[in-house]
Amino acid sequence: MADLSFTLPAHFGITGVRAKKERGCYFLNTANGPVKIHKSSSTPKDIIKRYNFLKKLKNSGFGSTDFILETPNGLPFVELGRDLFVMSRFVDGRELDLNSKEDVFMAVKNLASFHKAAQGIFEDKKISAPAPEVFNKQTMFLSTALKQINKSKRMSDFDMLTLKNASEFAGYASKAEEIIKSTPYLNLHENAIKKGYVCHNQIKEENLLVLNNSCFIVNFYDVSSNLQLHDLADFIRRYARKSEREISALEIIKTYDEILPVSGDAVKILYALLLYPWPFMKVVASQYSKKRNFTPVGQSSRMDEVLMEQKNYNSYINEIKI
Repeated sequence: MADLSFTLPAHFGITGVRAKKERGCYFLNTANGPVKIHKSSSTPKDIIKRYNFLKKLKNSGFGSTDFILETPNGLPFVELGRDLFVMSRFVDGRELDLNSKEDVFMAVKNLASFHKAAQGIFEDKKISAPAPEVFNKQTMFLSTALKQINKSKRMSDFDMLTLKNASEFAGYASKAEEIIKSTPYLNLHENAIKKGYVCHNQIKEENLLVLNNSCFIVNFYDVSSNLQLHDLADFIRRYARKSEREISALEIIKTYDEILPVSGDAVKILYALLLYPWPFMKVVASQYSKKRNFTPVGQSSRMDEVLMEQKNYNSYINEIKI
């Protein structure tokens, strides 16, 4: 088989250059900057969708991404046998530091800029379910898990932790559901879908890269049409749980608002999205799901972490006045 480190670049119109292979990918420098070639598990249709989306995003004014590059034959991929290879801009940056005020403010501004550019450009049929529907599904799962625990003849440490704390977290869930129902959330969500607004859905440090005093948002694999407040809530939630919390939630919202306005109803919705106890619900779901495909070693430790985080987390998000 030919040496892909030399032959792959040629398929993308780059001749006489050998790529550097690292971690299963191929890296090389071009006249337009560093690029990465990697084997994709996506279908040609999905790659083309992502390529078209990123192209529209760039044309709308947001270029801080790892956009896919077109090949000489006009396609955003190269097919070699049964394998598909994609070449994208390589953002050789470091992960966002949530304990750096400069990084955080830069990331929030860039998130708002992305959301602003990503309004009205989404043509895919991938739509995220509205929050009340998702809340209800998770709350019902907790109820089912508690019934399962109570039927158990011998409870594990995790069972006892869940049983002991379920009422408190069910209370947070109930309050979040009550608050969001008092807002025009469903109308706003429906409007976002109709107008093709986009959420990244994976707003975390590894997808927020800092390079040359700029923050890049990368890995647009899970984008969907949704109310964009979900991305902002995800960022605030992660910041509250993973940092020293030197920046208040209101400061983050104000920084975002300078680029994309956050109305009074939006702040109320944000609070509800943040109040819903996702970490607790997720760790319970991962333990009691029928589709579980792991050995539950360390789950009790993860639950302990969630419980320890909650008090400080509540104090942080309660600064948002609704």
